[in-house]
Amino acid sequence: MKILYLSYFSSPEIFTKICHAGLSPSEARQNYETAFLNHLLTDKEEAENLTIISYLPYHKTLGEVPYEDLYLGKKIDYVWTSRNRIFDILKAMRRVKKLVKAWLKETEGEERIILTYAANPILLQPIMSIIKHTKLVTICSEVPKYRNMTEGSKILNTIKKRVFSHYNEKMDGYIYMSEYMNEVCNKKKAPWIVVEGMTEILPLGESVPKTQECVFYAGGLHIENGMDVLLDAMVLLNNNREEKVLLQLCGVGNAEQKIKEYSQKYEFIQYLGVLPNREIRELEKRATLLINPRKSDHLLTKYSFPSKTFEYFSSGTASILTKLSGIPQEFYQYCYTCNVETSENLAHDLEKALQIPLEEREVLAKRAYEFLRKEKSAEAQTGRIINFLHKIK
Repeated sequence: MKILYLSYFSSPEIFTKICHAGLSPSEARQNYETAFLNHLLTDKEEAENLTIISYLPYHKTLGEVPYEDLYLGKKIDYVWTSRNRIFDILKAMRRVKKLVKAWLKETEGEERIILTYAANPILLQPIMSIIKHTKLVTICSEVPKYRNMTEGSKILNTIKKRVFSHYNEKMDGYIYMSEYMNEVCNKKKAPWIVVEGMTEILPLGESVPKTQECVFYAGGLHIENGMDVLLDAMVLLNNNREEKVLLQLCGVGNAEQKIKEYSQKYEFIQYLGVLPNREIRELEKRATLLINPRKSDHLLTKYSFPSKTFEYFSSGTASILTKLSGIPQEFYQYCYTCNVETSENLAHDLEKALQIPLEEREVLAKRAYEFLRKEKSAEAQTGRIINFLHKIK
């Protein structure tokens, strides 16, 4: 089967360049797509049958950019466009149509399918009229109408959500992060599967010495992700402790200013800014507890699976998570849980977890790692996706 993959993926060098330009590409999405392609491209036949077109954000600070690239020996066609610049968007859409037309001509008469990471109108609108007899499947990473849009006007964001939803509803198959997504995305009652996430699971290596209790979080520093409750909980926790527990935070978001204020006031709170993924992975190994205090009262939590769960489970460090509808029950055997309704509740649950001897926590962390390696490896998850694509008729 010939597969056209419409993605957001870029080679590591290009991704780093985009990050340095301040365009804030999704690290979680890049990790997912990297793991997916790493394993897909190890199969010679699948690699030969794969074509990749990737949409990337452009800004003049990037300077000259390539329109073709190689990753693991596979060519990628990049489509660059500046955000919110109509002329550039139209130009990008013309390039997409030209590239897809060429693929359709090249694969004429063969079994073929188009796989897209999310329903991106810039990639889909120009080709919908020319792919009538080609099935279209999406890796549905989020429900468009519940997207958390923190930039731009409310009216513009509402329009964007409706446009994304329109294209998302036209799919012939869905690869979801959460089973509940099917309730609101699949009006056509198309075939679907759940593949919660994907990450490269590296060897654990030797244990890193841990001399101080350290709670660590990296990701979106948003109020809706529980950052306000976490900050106050750490103050309450340390008020009752002789040996202070360090809190380290990485990322950006609407709670960033509040975090900076707390870090200036309390020496046990450290804001580390935005760091490369390799440095974050190292900090996760050095911490004694990884936390995701995402609030469970947001509707979005039912229709998503936090990629952080895979990242934490692959680190070798114990994690403490809020119970979210989008995370299958089986995952909670391998972590601690916390209540973030109030800072008092969270402080209590953190203290309870930290009272468990570090050796016991490390045993749980290794169980989480083995669960991920055996049941949810990138190789296994990629295999499930490809098998699903082959079954779409």
